[in-house]
Amino acid sequence: MARRLLALVQDPFHDDLQRRTIERRSVEAVIWGMPIVSMDAMRQAFFHDAKASYGDIVYWSRPVDWKFQTTTPSPDTHYVYFNFNTKDGPIVLDLPASLGAGLLGSILNAWQTPLIDVGPEGENEPKGGKYLLLPPDTERETSGGYTLVRSDTYNGYALLRTFPTSASKSDVATIIDLVKKVRIYPLAQHPTLLNNVTLTWPANSLMALPRITTHFLTASHEC
Repeated sequence: MARRLLALVQDPFHDDLQRRTIERRSVEAVIWGMPIVSMDAMRQAFFHDAKASYGDIVYWSRPVDWKFQTTTPSPDTHYVYFNFNTKDGPIVLDLPASLGAGLLGSILNAWQTPLIDVGPEGENEPKGGKYLLLPPDTERETSGGYTLVRSDTYNGYALLRTFPTSASKSDVATIIDLVKKVRIYPLAQHPTLLNNVTLTWPANSLMALPRITTHFLTASHEC
């Protein structure tokens, strides 16, 4: 029996099978982790390249170019982007009504799984409203006038598209006024008009492409 086991261990086919198994599992792990690592790459670019923080809202005042280094950018879209973190409690997202122009997209968790749609075809249709972003395992049942949004991760984000009625200066100005009305703040904090809405293209490149490094292994834990 011992000789048979030794022969099996020394078998070149067995070694090749082990190597291919490890390689296959490595590829599967990368594919599995890509959504959350991609989200974290965008979040780090939000902090470091756009110089933004939780509670800030970034608006690209012109379509993106090659400096917008994300996995699936659209060159024809003016984006509204923000991140949130519910470790310290629920977060309120206050979106204005979409009347003639508006915002369209989804609020996503750290795995980039949509939690709720917003905009004309969303939960509240074009009426806008206040969304309460809840931490994982929150048992809150009453809404108190909020649309409850439950997530199984503390971190999340939204990359919303703006849709003016036309490309005229007046309609673009309407969109900018709409973006300025977006608010995101902790439920425990009284709402103010102090959100930092960045209305210009970030001066630095937005390097938000996921990279296969040791950070790949820690991103899911951090989110």
